Amino acid sequence: MATTRGPHESNEIENQEWLDSLDYVQERAGAERVRELISLLQIRAQQHGVQSQYPGNTPYINTIPLDQQPPFPGNQTILGMAQGTFPAQLRNCCITYPYEI
Repeated sequence: MATTRGPHESNEIENQEWLDSLDYVQERAGAERVRELISLLQIRAQQHGVQSQYPGNTPYINTIPLDQQPPFPGNQTILGMAQGTFPAQLRNCCITYPYEI
């Protein structure tokens, strides 16, 4: 008598088959071949209208807790001026140099 599998169990089996296949390719052909296959799968998924939930690059995530970070090195106001984000009260002032440019 055949047993009927639910969708969850079928997904688990299919997932394991994909993972086993990936392990096989890694062992036999190496990381470069795995990257190639993943790239091909991403392309095919896009052709089917599936958008990747993982961007090509990830945002920076600081793993050092705030209470363990060292003090900011340097003057944040001057750094802001260099980046164009300095405080409003300083936006209209002139920067003078001790020598001619």
